[in-house]
Amino acid sequence: MNYPWRLLGGIATLMWLTSACTTYEIRFSAGAFAPSGSLLRDSDDREPFKEAIALATSATKLTESAKTDKDWKTVESKWRKAISLLKSVPPKDVNYQLAQKKLPEYQQNLDVAAQKGIPAK
Repeated sequence: MNYPWRLLGGIATLMWLTSACTTYEIRFSAGAFAPSGSLLRDSDDREPFKEAIALATSATKLTESAKTDKDWKTVESKWRKAISLLKSVPPKDVNYQLAQKKLPEYQQNLDVAAQKGIPAK
């Protein structure tokens, strides 16, 4: 995927538009950039916010084509993991407030996926 990146005053900003017409913005401090110019640190640091957004994006894409109960269970699993990751974003993280704001939205998406994953009787 090609994402539009901007570097403003030591903060890189990633913005994209999902199929639901929601704009997401992720901010990374200048320290997140390795001297080689790569975008990620070569360390053991987890980046739960970015992982959560990636899972949410994947779940949203799968939602568009999900037909079977198995598909919906996969969507549900992705939303559960994304919620768990958002909850693990530390308060000092620059994306903490956005993560907290996203929790109810992700929970609502999980509820919908769980409902659709229930086999018809």
